Amino acid sequence: MPQIKKLLLILLCITVIIHGAYILYNYFNPKIFTSAQELVMQGMIVGIPHIMTNKTNFIFKTTAGLIMLEAYQKNLQLVPGQEWQFKINLKKIPYFNNPGEFNYQQYLREQGIITTGYVVSDIHNHLLSYKKYAVPIDGLRYEWYQKLLTATKNLRTQAILLALILGDKTLLNAVDRQSFERTGTNYFMVISGLHIVLFCMLVNKVARYAWSLYPPWVLKIPAPQVGLSVGLLFGCIYSLMAGALVPTQRALFMLLVIGLAKLYLRAFPSLLALGVAFILIGVWSPLVIMSVAFWMSFIAVFFLIFCFNGRLGKLKILEEWILPQWLMFWALLPIIIYTFNQFSVVALITNFLAMPIMVLAVIPTALLGAFLIWLWPKAAVLSLKISDFCMCKLLYLLHYFAFKWWWGMWLAQINFGTMLLGLLGACLIFLPKGIPGRWVGWCLFIPVLLPLAASLQNSAIIVTKLATENGTAEIWRTEHHVLLLENLKNLRAAHRDLHHIIEAYCIYAGIHQIDLWVINTSSNYHVLLGLLQDMPKLSLKKIAHNHAFNIYDSRLLNCAKLNSWQWDGVTFTLAEDEQKLCTLQAHKNLF
Repeated sequence: MPQIKKLLLILLCITVIIHGAYILYNYFNPKIFTSAQELVMQGMIVGIPHIMTNKTNFIFKTTAGLIMLEAYQKNLQLVPGQEWQFKINLKKIPYFNNPGEFNYQQYLREQGIITTGYVVSDIHNHLLSYKKYAVPIDGLRYEWYQKLLTATKNLRTQAILLALILGDKTLLNAVDRQSFERTGTNYFMVISGLHIVLFCMLVNKVARYAWSLYPPWVLKIPAPQVGLSVGLLFGCIYSLMAGALVPTQRALFMLLVIGLAKLYLRAFPSLLALGVAFILIGVWSPLVIMSVAFWMSFIAVFFLIFCFNGRLGKLKILEEWILPQWLMFWALLPIIIYTFNQFSVVALITNFLAMPIMVLAVIPTALLGAFLIWLWPKAAVLSLKISDFCMCKLLYLLHYFAFKWWWGMWLAQINFGTMLLGLLGACLIFLPKGIPGRWVGWCLFIPVLLPLAASLQNSAIIVTKLATENGTAEIWRTEHHVLLLENLKNLRAAHRDLHHIIEAYCIYAGIHQIDLWVINTSSNYHVLLGLLQDMPKLSLKKIAHNHAFNIYDSRLLNCAKLNSWQWDGVTFTLAEDEQKLCTLQAHKNLF
């Protein structure tokens, strides 16, 4: 018997290593389409197709790899396991490597997706076959997703409940996303240890109670072992049904390691379990080391173990509620600032309020309703309505704090070393009482919270050129002022440039306000004011355009009428050339 266990363990290790090597091979030998092109391709629908208002998003598995597609044809009924032939227009994913710009190409490659595109209406589009059991997990997830959509169709927080249950955030609107991000509660939308542990505990209690109803069974197998085994089994099933993302994998592997040790009546240190989970996930899917969620997940659990493992005496109920929130706030703050360039002041308040509501009301009733939907639909709908009611009340509070002017601030990009100093500071702060030098940890947080943006002297000017998709963009900076000069070929297609390039660079550089936006375009300028909504993180004072405006707005100016002005010892001159384009010149004042 021991030899069989060792053999199974060896086979498991070999399987994990082979899977990791396969992922690395596909990553370093990608079949990437480097330019936009139109092709007729055959493949299979995998994952959950999402039906939006005017389109359907889905993943298409082909011989070349996974392709993320959009279909605008309303007559397509896409189900996981279907094999289709589509005429596809593939799009090149733009990336210009500007400071602060998000590398969407890299993100897709980490997910195994080689490119994106959309389905073209053509006679070549037709269903080849339907292999229901080719992707059984995706098929079950899709069926579960459809049942939940029907059960929650009239609920205000439908998108949030789907994210809580399945980890699917596709339907979340921009306002709710921004609320969760600003209040530091977006981890609730990820299937992580919180969800897995709550679900396993619920199943464990039910299985343990049911097994105890028949005493002869208890004499053969103790009820605690049965409850633990059933809880772990259903935890694995739920993890697969939720998509098995990185936080889910980490929580599941840790539960399996600790749970199996308890089944065999062995003590297994929590830090060792965390290390085993780290190695297993890292070998099984090596690309996760480039994921922020991977590091945030493990660092959060490490600090919880570091601070609470081996503690003498039992914490009071209020301490069990407050201390973990205080710990997570400071432990994850360096990574949040390094990655997202933001510091949420209200995160502590909102987490104190949200955690008990989510743990005691929203998540348990949501999970209960999600699984009752297979057995007792009416009870499932009632449970989901209770979850929706509690979530609505919590969402009202989150919206209140998220959209206050004092919610937090955007910070300039800190370097990797500063982030490590912040993590070291968190370790020092949460050392046991009585150890000297804990105050040094607070000092290490100073460069994290007060990053120094590039400062300029009087009469100095810096011009930064950014590569864009639709034209050119330049950031002109003096000591106290910022000017954006932009030439656009297509004003309606400027959304990506503003949001992913210009705004991203400004946040990266610690710029929070643009004093003047000079824009040249031959397109209809009436959409100009609408474009301003694409930059919610920046304050914009004035706009100078190469058209004569027939609409009134105090921010709109005409280049020909602006002439010249002075900023911080620098004289700027703005005029129109022969082609009716705004031209900008600047020179230092000698006196």
